[in-house]
Amino acid sequence: SVACGNATLTFTNNSIGSNASQWTFGDGSSDTAQTPSAHYYQNTGNTQQTYYINLVVTSQIGCVDSIRKPFVLYPLPVIQVGNDVAICHGSSVQLSASGGNSIVWQPIQDIDNPSSYNPNVSPDSTTTYTATIYDTYGCSNTQSVSVYVQQQPSLSNSSDTTIIIGEQVNLFSNSDQSTVTYLWSPATGLSCTDCPNPIAQPLQNTTYTVIVTDSMNCFQVTGSVYIEVKEEYSIDVPSAFTPNGDGNNDIIYVRGWGIKQLQEFKIFNRWGQCVFETDDLHQGWDGTFKGMKQDMDTYAYTVKAITFGNKTLTKNGLINLLR
Repeated sequence: SVACGNATLTFTNNSIGSNASQWTFGDGSSDTAQTPSAHYYQNTGNTQQTYYINLVVTSQIGCVDSIRKPFVLYPLPVIQVGNDVAICHGSSVQLSASGGNSIVWQPIQDIDNPSSYNPNVSPDSTTTYTATIYDTYGCSNTQSVSVYVQQQPSLSNSSDTTIIIGEQVNLFSNSDQSTVTYLWSPATGLSCTDCPNPIAQPLQNTTYTVIVTDSMNCFQVTGSVYIEVKEEYSIDVPSAFTPNGDGNNDIIYVRGWGIKQLQEFKIFNRWGQCVFETDDLHQGWDGTFKGMKQDMDTYAYTVKAITFGNKTLTKNGLINLLR
């Protein structure tokens, strides 16, 4: 019998009238069992190996008989295929393999010649191709190579919107692929240009464009969002606040639309004494003066601010301090 590469053989002793058995397996091992255990052979070289299996039986009266059979173990053919490769969707690539006398590639879809050692493949999605080579002894060996296919990324982004000058809006751009890069333009008014979700604060009507590129630079997908900017300006100061420490309406701030810079926010008690002053939009009055809580009363304020249109706005009014 013959086999390729490695084989496990089982032996059956059909002798009649034997009392003792002596097996030798041609590889230096032996067994005295009537029916020995399965025997493993391996050929890791590049030439065939022949093993002679011998069985010697002895009867109860000492008569001896024997049988000898050859077993040929051919080496597996040596196969080599190319490295894994990546392509853009819609492209093709040539595979390569060597060894044996003939070859068959699987799967056969998207291969121009499955029996070629150097076929061209154009898969629609990532595919692992297995090459099987055959030699003149009928032995075969296999090896695989993967072709990664970069797909075109999809893109969804923000809808068009309207803001009042000075407001901020979160833009977003989402792709179905995590390894893409983003490029927003123009950069004016954006918190970042290479992130998926920049914060935009344009001062005029602006169309922002985002280009999404996959990790292999196969595809660029473009999206855009239009932001209409309305020029509305106002200074707003609440008429009352309650600095009682409950975490609700404890501080009074200047608010409004289109304010670029606060020049002054002053608060006066009924005797004309300035009890609070700031030029920071993020700073408000907590109802204290020199660390002392002020009385419930009506206070006067003045505000001066610069708009994003570089206009000066002023406002005067009254604030009720309640507890």
